[in-house]
Amino acid sequence: DWSALLYLNSVDKDFAGGELAFHDIDIDTIVRPLAGRLVAFSSGLENLHRVLPMQWGKRYVLSMWFTCSERHAHQRLGLSAA
Repeated sequence: DWSALLYLNSVDKDFAGGELAFHDIDIDTIVRPLAGRLVAFSSGLENLHRVLPMQWGKRYVLSMWFTCSERHAHQRLGLSAA
């Protein structure tokens, strides 16, 4: 399974805070939201993450999730066998 974020506006211009933080063993990795930036990552425990608190403004992001797993597929849409 995969997660993706497409940022529609930018930090420090339209809002403050709201950065994406990945929790790594040695140091956290911070991703700054910039309009047009696409962040994609696997959705497992290897990518624990959170969004830092907002300070002002509004943060707009398109969140998406993808799967190739039949177990996680939508029941009616499913994965079709070709």
